Amino acid sequence: VRAVFKPGPRANRKYPSYADIDNILKAILDGLNGVAWKDDRQVITAMAIKSYGNQDATYVYIAEYDENAEKILTHFIQRGGSDDT
Repeated sequence: VRAVFKPGPRANRKYPSYADIDNILKAILDGLNGVAWKDDRQVITAMAIKSYGNQDATYVYIAEYDENAEKILTHFIQRGGSDDT
């Protein structure tokens, strides 16, 4: 998961976003129950990145675990969580 926030008018604050990364991840995991999996208890690995950009966006990458899962995750990390594959 990569959540991108556009800084608000008080962007010079130490913490420009009120959203906690754990709450973002939890909301996405819960929201995908019954859609991507039966229950988020099935998820064995999760990673979340919070960053700031020109517009708000959320990218979610889901892969079924197999022997290539580590390579896929490494590629995703190197791309900064971008949906450009």
